[in-house]
Amino acid sequence: METINKKTRRIFVFLTFLLSLGGLGRNSLAQTVIPYGSNNGKYQEVNGVKLYYEEY
Repeated sequence: METINKKTRRIFVFLTFLLSLGGLGRNSLAQTVIPYGSNNGKYQEVNGVKLYYEEY
């Protein structure tokens, strides 16, 4: 019975390792960074507060 637990644990550790490696590559798939202020932002006044916003 103890061997099954060891095998299960090894499989769990291995799968966790593979999933963590897959998560590391996610950053390379992210969209390119758009600099703040590069999209002809607009101002809107809401409740006396002037808000700046950009649409992408």
